[in-house]
Amino acid sequence: MARLVRYTVSHVRFVASDAVLFLEGKLKGVVLRDAVVADIAAILEVQYDAVRSYDPRFADLDDARERMLKWLSGFRQKWRRIRVMLVEDRIVGVSDVEYLGPPLETYAYLVGVYVDPTVHGRGFGRALCEDQLTWLRERGASEIRCHVDPINVHAQWLLVQHGFSRDDRPAASEAEFVLSGGGAFLRYVLTL
Repeated sequence: MARLVRYTVSHVRFVASDAVLFLEGKLKGVVLRDAVVADIAAILEVQYDAVRSYDPRFADLDDARERMLKWLSGFRQKWRRIRVMLVEDRIVGVSDVEYLGPPLETYAYLVGVYVDPTVHGRGFGRALCEDQLTWLRERGASEIRCHVDPINVHAQWLLVQHGFSRDDRPAASEAEFVLSGGGAFLRYVLTL
C-alpha cells in the first residue's frame, strides 16, 4: 500500500521557496507518495514533457513511451522506489532510485528526477531529490550514482546542489556502461 503524506497550510502562494515550504510540511495541496500502477500513464507524460523541455530530439511520443515503459518494467521490484509528486491531484513530478542494499551492494543508483516543465522553478525537483536521498541515507547507502545527458544542464545543476560531483572514471561494469548510454552520458557520484 502506498504511503500518503499530505502537507497543508492556511495560505501559501507559489514562490521559489516552495521546496523549503514543502520539506517543512507547510505547502498546501502538494502530496509526495509512492507511485502505484494507476500512475503509469501520468508518469509517462511527465517524463516525456520533462525530457522534451531540454531535448527537442525527443520528438516521437510513441518511441518515447516504449522506452519509458521499459524503464518502468521494474515498477514493483522491492529494490526500486518510485515516488510521485502531486499538486492539486495532478502528478507534476516523479523520482526513481534503485538500491539492493547491504550486503549485496552499498551504492545506490538515482535513475531520474523528472518535473513537468509547467511547474519548473518551484523547487519540486529539489524536494523529490531530497526525499530519495534521505531514504537512501536511512538505508545505509554509502554512494549514490547517476548518469545525465550532457545537454540537461538543469539535472546537472540539481545534482551539484545536492553534493554530487562529476566522475570521469570509466564505467566499472558492462551494466554501468549501458546505463551511461554507452558512455554518452555524464556520471555523477555522491559519497555519503
